[in-house]
Order: sequence, then structure tokens, then C-alpha cells
Amino acid sequence: MIIPTLSDNAHMALAQLAGGSKVTRVHTQWQKHNSLNNVVTYGIVDKSTVMHVIRTGRECIAYEVKQLDRYSMSLAIQQAREILDGL
Repeated sequence: MIIPTLSDNAHMALAQLAGGSKVTRVHTQWQKHNSLNNVVTYGIVDKSTVMHVIRTGRECIAYEVKQLDRYSMSLAIQQAREILDGL
């Protein structure tokens, strides 16, 4: 989902998306072989939305927002793995 009005800062964008709804950190998925690449996934249950923050070490390099038909932590974790596999 592309939302041009979101902040470039991932945490500010997450706050904008949440709009007062509770945000939960779902999972951190690490790339294999001692890589610093990882994806931190946050969920907004009320809005059936997840945000995947793509990082190298602790530096955010990008983020993706996914609107789900039905909120699912396991689907969010699967999406994070797919993102890492694509890096």
C-alpha cells in the first residue's frame, strides 16, 4: 500500500497510521548468516494493518505498510520473511 502523505520517518509514519489505535510489536525477523538486515513488524489490530520496518542494524532503510483482510500475526511474520528473502 502506498500512502504518499506518510512521513519518511518510520516511527512517525506508524503513529500517523495508528491515529490513536494501539500498536503492537509483532516480531523481529533476522536475515540468515550473521547479517545485520532485519525486519521489525508492528501491528495495528483495529485497522487490520501491519507495518514492516526494514533495517540494517538499527538504521531504518525502508518500510512497507500492508492492509490485511483479517489481522493475522502469522501472516505478518510470513510477509516479513518474504521481504528478507527479497533483499
